[in-house]
Amino acid sequence: MEKEFELLFAYGTLQSEVVQLSTFGRRLDGIEDALVGYRLRIIRIDDEDFVAASGTADHRNLEFTGYKRLLVQSRSGLNAWVYLKQA
Repeated sequence: MEKEFELLFAYGTLQSEVVQLSTFGRRLDGIEDALVGYRLRIIRIDDEDFVAASGTADHRNLEFTGYKRLLVQSRSGLNAWVYLKQA
């Protein structure tokens, strides 16, 4: 039987190996892809531990506020979960 798994669309700082190791305890395996119809913007994160782990205070984020988990389809046709900050 094939192992079932769900995909996570990682963008912004989650693409950084240092952040992946800090957040998940391992490097994520994946492919380059895109979400159609979403815009990225730069946000500033002032948490010193996060800045130290990621190497910067400025990060790309999708335009939303609050956090919401959505199942999206990427340009390649794969379905993946993405966590968005809602506007």
